[in-house]
Amino acid sequence: MMRMTHELAPFHRTSAPHQREAVWFSTFDLVGNRPTYKIGKKLSSIQRIFLLYITGSYRTTPTAALQTITGVMPLHLKSQPEAIFINVTCLRKKIEFEGLSYQPRDYEEKIKSLTIHPSLFNIINQISTTEPYKEENSLMFFTDVSKTEMGTWCTYCAFENGSKVLEWKGKLEKFYTVFQTELMGLKEAIIRASQGNLITKIWTDSLSSVMAVLDPHTPRQLVRDIQSLLTLFWLDESKPMLANK
Repeated sequence: MMRMTHELAPFHRTSAPHQREAVWFSTFDLVGNRPTYKIGKKLSSIQRIFLLYITGSYRTTPTAALQTITGVMPLHLKSQPEAIFINVTCLRKKIEFEGLSYQPRDYEEKIKSLTIHPSLFNIINQISTTEPYKEENSLMFFTDVSKTEMGTWCTYCAFENGSKVLEWKGKLEKFYTVFQTELMGLKEAIIRASQGNLITKIWTDSLSSVMAVLDPHTPRQLVRDIQSLLTLFWLDESKPMLANK
């Protein structure tokens, strides 16, 4: 008598592929393109769990109602700008989305490596956030910015003996932030002040810019440029002094 036995399917052919598909879905449709309906449903199911815990609602509450109550954007909509931002800023890829073009050159590239050796990073002696402002006869620079619908402007002017002796103004693109504009004006003022042989004070009303310059691990290229200028001038004993007014 022969006993027939049913062959068991290999382990990797069981429900494992379906489980992997539910967790590790492909992100190809999220790279600058609109997510498919299937991926959108999966993202909503992931977000739904957290919304239920946040609101304490019944499990029968629709996901759209939970999103409306909490004011949280649907995850599949939030993933689109995030994916575009990562591709453009980190991967430096050009993305076309809904008739708009996103160019890597329009976004500041962040740097991870150090450009100044820690032993040479001694510009803290050149920067002050507590020094009170007072009128002096020596050369002093003042920086300021303006952001309107017409564009973004950065400017600096220099006073000596109570009289304005120098003025500069630069126009940037509209997508520049106020922080980036403050840094640009600060950089131009340092370059101009370094052309003299006297100790020059540069006053700015942007405390965030001053604190960014004091950070030796900043990932911003514009801040690194300012740090390199200050370090170079410090070693050359031609020292532009920064101060926050």
